[in-house]
Order: sequence, then C-alpha cells, then structure tokens
Amino acid sequence: MSPETPIHYNTTKLGTKYLEELLSGKADVRFNGPITLSDSEPEPDIAIVRLPESAYNDRHPEPQDIFWIVEFAQTSLKKDLELKAAIYAEA
Repeated sequence: MSPETPIHYNTTKLGTKYLEELLSGKADVRFNGPITLSDSEPEPDIAIVRLPESAYNDRHPEPQDIFWIVEFAQTSLKKDLELKAAIYAEA
C-alpha cells in the first residue's frame, strides 16, 4: 500500500466530517477503519455502516452492516475502479 498523500488525507477527513453531520443518528461514519469481508479486511477511506456503533466493539463491520463505501483516488484510480470495486461488489 502506497503512502497516503496530504490531499488524500484531507479530502477524506473533510468528506467524513460532512457525512457525519449529514447522517448523524442515522448511520455510523467510519474513517480509514477496517471492514471484514470473507477473505480480507480492507480499510476503505470511508465506510457508512449501521448503528449502533457499539455493535463494533468486538468486531469490524461486515457486508450486511455496510450501506456505502467511499474511496478517494488521485494516483490509485485504476486500482480502485478495478480491484477494490470488484472486491467490494463481491462481498
């Protein structure tokens, strides 16, 4: 995994803040945290998952918990559109 650029981090952080305000009380907005898929635990930039947040005290969100995954891409667009999209879609 290549290092995260400053613009990538800041864009993700601002997107997270916006979505937290928009979805307050409706969903949990996770920032760069792992999710559990059948054979991997990727860390999407943002994951919108079911409440309550306490459901994830002993596990990471799984496909049935996830409403939306957001990946920001500047240099990794091809990888995000091909590899990551296929992994997320399969799950």
